[in-house]
Amino acid sequence: MAPRGTQMALLLLLLAACLALALALAPASGQPWYELSCLFNKNHVSYPRSPAPNANIYGTQMVQSQGIYLHLVNTFVHEPISKINNVCSEGGIPVKVGLRESNATFNVTKCVFQPSPWSISYLGKEETQKVTIGCWNGVPVYLLKEI
Repeated sequence: MAPRGTQMALLLLLLAACLALALALAPASGQPWYELSCLFNKNHVSYPRSPAPNANIYGTQMVQSQGIYLHLVNTFVHEPISKINNVCSEGGIPVKVGLRESNATFNVTKCVFQPSPWSISYLGKEETQKVTIGCWNGVPVYLLKEI
């Protein structure tokens, strides 16, 4: 595990990258959080859960269908968007600046990249856990893997 200082630096770098992305997208609608929220939904929300025979096939199918190959780990949340959005208000508690942890547990599938010279595949693991979400203007824009 990385030292606390390194984790905080990485978190701040990620938040700065999100802000830069938001500013780049701002001219599209005038509401940069909207584009980031849409990207969050595309990359992390799968409700109802897309069908697959097992979690490993699910992980590979979802990452390929969403075109998010550059992530070493991607988590899909299998809950209604309204429940996820609620974490940004009364359904979550502040844990760090801009981050809120859910009060309730969520059904998720974590998909971890499995390096192979012949294919792109992900190892999937289904879990029930609380989630930590970055919120902006009351909507989720970032899913934190771990604090």
